[in-house]
Amino acid sequence: MLIADDSSMMCKVLTEILSSDKNIEVVGTAKNGEEAIKRIEELSPDLITLDVNMPVMDGVTALKHIMIKKPRPVVVLSSATEVSQINAADFLRLGAVDFLNKPIRSKDMDVQRRQIIRSVRLAATAKMDNFRRMKEPKILPDKDQAASGDQLCKSIIVINSGPGGYSELLDLICGAKNGVQTCMVAFQTMPGESAVSLAEYLNPRTRLNVLPLQPNQQFSGGCCYVSGNDIEENAFDAMINSVADSFSGEITVVLLSGAAVGNTDSIRRIRAKGAKIIVQKLSSCMVSEPLESIVRDNLADTQAVTSEIAAMLLREIRHK
Repeated sequence: MLIADDSSMMCKVLTEILSSDKNIEVVGTAKNGEEAIKRIEELSPDLITLDVNMPVMDGVTALKHIMIKKPRPVVVLSSATEVSQINAADFLRLGAVDFLNKPIRSKDMDVQRRQIIRSVRLAATAKMDNFRRMKEPKILPDKDQAASGDQLCKSIIVINSGPGGYSELLDLICGAKNGVQTCMVAFQTMPGESAVSLAEYLNPRTRLNVLPLQPNQQFSGGCCYVSGNDIEENAFDAMINSVADSFSGEITVVLLSGAAVGNTDSIRRIRAKGAKIIVQKLSSCMVSEPLESIVRDNLADTQAVTSEIAAMLLREIRHK
């Protein structure tokens, strides 16, 4: 794999972390996006980690070139301060498989090492033939938010998306109608700090009122609550268990490419409560591995491609 970062110290730290796994070989580094593109031609790495802010050519521009010329899995790494200043949606929309925080010494290095290695190994399984370039969803000029946020929620749609699933998540949220008695809760594997910028990006592009998911969130119809899904903490698991305990309405769970599902106990539990489980068709996923256990254990009520899932959700949305 190739590491692209303008900090020689960060390149060294990442090389040490990744090389601690015997299945990962760092074949080179690059100090900016332009150099990364040249090194891809020379070294033909299976995977690239890409910094956000670099001189000469930044991460967004480099990602565009990579996905046009030499498509391969790209994991974007950013500092905590950068996460609050940039929109992870831009990178994920352009084809990045995953988006992670850079390691910092003030946090548990073992936890960070596990997370980075896990993400890189999962990203390396991405089927790039399933990557599709998507146009940026249009801003809706006539969006009416007055009807959102003050209605009782009688049905919940929980969407869990991981590496390679962002385009599908965008399709489902931006294509949704505003059902005044239905809410969505959407999880995307990314740093939790990115939820605010993701909500700001999505809100003008969908009929739903998009908000960052808050602790002890009270759900309202017509809203979509978005959250990062740190694999170590697995906010999705916690949400599923909470919904199983306290929600008596209709529940639909959608699992997209790369969705972190833990040991499947929470899926079994909420399915026993009557929830419908929809899984993206494995052959259409960029990263199918996490979903294979759901299908193998017969926990999926339906497997479908994104367009079919979107049609199903439109039928699930309650308007009265």
